[in-house]
Amino acid sequence: MRGLISVKGKNQARFIRLSSLEDGYTEADLRAHFLGQQEHKPREKRNYHTDARPFNRVIDIQSKLQNKGAGYQRWASIYNLKQISKTLLFLRDHKIESMEQLDQLVRQQTAKRDALLSSIQQSEKRLAEIGTLKKHIINYSKTRATYEEYRKAGYSKKFLEAHREEITIHKAAKVAFDELGVKKLPRVKDLSVEYAEVLAAKKQTYAEYRLAKDDAQELLIAQKNIASLYDAERKEEEQKRRKDEQSH
Repeated sequence: MRGLISVKGKNQARFIRLSSLEDGYTEADLRAHFLGQQEHKPREKRNYHTDARPFNRVIDIQSKLQNKGAGYQRWASIYNLKQISKTLLFLRDHKIESMEQLDQLVRQQTAKRDALLSSIQQSEKRLAEIGTLKKHIINYSKTRATYEEYRKAGYSKKFLEAHREEITIHKAAKVAFDELGVKKLPRVKDLSVEYAEVLAAKKQTYAEYRLAKDDAQELLIAQKNIASLYDAERKEEEQKRRKDEQSH
């Protein structure tokens, strides 16, 4: 049905309509909580780790949004109900209980993402090196006899003019070997085997990278949303403090 808000966690196959959730978590309940029109009553009490900034209980975040101060209104105008609900589902599904825990997970996941990306880049570099090396080994082999004749001819200019292209290709191959640090030429067959292995490893790493990237992105979004909420809270408290100081 149109007009009904549906959200889902990352590992959920289907979207969940807020209207189908238990009491206290429906779209109507959430709107009432955010507008400060209804008090949230959790179905049961649960114990959570103590931290300077706990937030994983829905009531904790909703209670902050019940305040109708300007800071919260600005925050609510930027982050709509659906986005807030998705963040709450994400925190619940991943059992994230504090800002400290969320920050730590963000650091861990972004580090994992970056390490996988670095591995992919190293694989791509090696694949390029193998491709270049194979090309020059083949060119070197094809032009070796001509270059030997050129050397035996005392590097004759006449011979060079007659075989310039082959000699130029041969020299380019020797320069490439030096740049790649090749002392002994490997067999093309061995390079082809290594290429296949590196390519397979790269594909596997890329699959892991995509998952890690998505996980990191979800954590970063949750971190941004919650940080924005606490920022609104700090601004609201600062405004109240100033008003109190001015009234005295």
